[in-house]
Amino acid sequence: MALADGELLGELATEAAPDDGANDDAPPAVEACVPPHPAKATASAADVKPSKYEAPLTRTIPPKTRLSKTINPDPGCSFSLRAAVRKHFLIAPARPSVIPMETVTSHDGTVIAFDRLGAGDPLILVSGASCDRQADAALANALAERFDVVNYDRRGRGESTDTLPFAVDREIEDISALLDVVGGAAILVGLSSGAALAARAAEKLPVRALVMWEPPYPTDEQGLAAATAYTAALKDRLEAGDQDGAFALFLQRVGLPEEAIAGMRHSPYWPQGVRLAPTLAYDDAALGGSIPADVFGAISVPALVLAGGASPKMLQDGARATAEAIRGSVFDTLEGQTHDAAADVLAAAVVDFTAQLPAG
Repeated sequence: MALADGELLGELATEAAPDDGANDDAPPAVEACVPPHPAKATASAADVKPSKYEAPLTRTIPPKTRLSKTINPDPGCSFSLRAAVRKHFLIAPARPSVIPMETVTSHDGTVIAFDRLGAGDPLILVSGASCDRQADAALANALAERFDVVNYDRRGRGESTDTLPFAVDREIEDISALLDVVGGAAILVGLSSGAALAARAAEKLPVRALVMWEPPYPTDEQGLAAATAYTAALKDRLEAGDQDGAFALFLQRVGLPEEAIAGMRHSPYWPQGVRLAPTLAYDDAALGGSIPADVFGAISVPALVLAGGASPKMLQDGARATAEAIRGSVFDTLEGQTHDAAADVLAAAVVDFTAQLPAG
C-alpha cells in the first residue's frame, strides 16, 4: 500500500522526533491462536549458540519518524503505530522496471508471482501479515547485493492468486515451487509471522538455512489470552464477510488507536488492506498459537533468530523462546532496531550469518 514518501493517510501527519522507547507493553505485530501442536521437550537456553558476530550487528540508526501528536496516539502503542503505518500505508520502493515479474504454479494450481533480483546464493524472502512483496522491496534490494533473491507475493496477495480451502501446507508447497525455480536448497528469511511459515517450511523442505526476524509468539498467559481473543474475533468477522472489520481488528491488534484507524479509512489505499484481510487468517494459522515445539525441534538446518533491541519486550521474548526451541540455533539482537527494522541492518545480519555456513 502506498503513498508518496513521508505522506500519511487521511488526517495523519508526520513530524521528526526521537523515539521515546515507550513501547515495552505494545502488542506484537500479529499473533495466532489456534490450538498449539503437541509439545515436545524444547532445547534449553544453554543449547542456543551464542552469537559470534555481535559487534558487526550493532548499528547506529537515525531517530524514527513519529506520527503527529494531533492524532493523540496511546504512548504505549507508539511503536506499533509507527511500524504499522509504515508497513501498510506508505509507498514501498517501486519495483524497478528492469526486473520483470515472474510466476510459478504451485501444486494446487495457485499462481505465485515473484521478483527475482541479484546474484549469489539463492534466498527466498517470506513476508509477514497483510503485506505483499512491495512492502519488503527495500530489504530485497539490500539482500540482492549478495544473494539471488526471490521476493514473492504469498497466495492471496499482490499479483498471486489463491485457491481454497486454505491450509498451511499449501503455503509450504508454494515455497517448494519457488525452491524449484532457484534450482534447489535456498536460505529462507521470514519476517514477523512470515518467520513462522518459513520455519515450518524449513522443517519439511530441503532448505539450506533459516533466518527468522521477530516471530511474534506470546510467552505468557496474558499474551496467549489476547491472541486467542484476536483469533476468535478475526474468524467471526471473516466468516461474516466483514473484511473491512477484519482489517480494522488487525490494526487494533498491532496497536493503532481508533482515531488513527478512522483517519486511515478515508484513504484510497484502505481497500487494499481490506482486500488482503482473508490472508490474516493464513498468518494466524502459520503461527499456530504458542511455539510449536514439535515442529521447531525437528528443524535440522542452521538457524538464526533475530530481535530488535528497541522492540517491545514481548517480541524480544518471543524471538528468544523461538531460538530456544530450535536446537543449535543462534539468537542475536540488532541494537537500536524496532520491529520495522532498517533494511540495510537486517540484510547485514543475514550476510554475517550465512557467511559462516558450509559451502552449499
